[in-house]
Amino acid sequence: MIELIVEFDPILEREDYWRIEVRCATDIKKGDRFITVVPYTTKLIENNTKCLQNEGTPFGVDLVVDRIRSYEKEWDILYAGMTAMIFFNGDASKIKARAYLRDILQ
Repeated sequence: MIELIVEFDPILEREDYWRIEVRCATDIKKGDRFITVVPYTTKLIENNTKCLQNEGTPFGVDLVVDRIRSYEKEWDILYAGMTAMIFFNGDASKIKARAYLRDILQ
């Protein structure tokens, strides 16, 4: 499984071409395809000492990584833990910040 964490709402660059600021939960590379979005919410509990995360209802997408831009350079592969601006072919219009992008059906 490959997985990205969407940090901010996607930005439409041109028709069916989106820019999304992400954090890599796993290594990713150009050409990777993401087919599931899992929105999530967070809530502080126990006097703000713990964070509870709840996953929402997954839904399908079809996004393919076209470009990876991070630390002011272009990458073919990006490693887990790194942040990046990823450019996707496909429709990201229903994706919002605080979501996981995954390459498997949920």
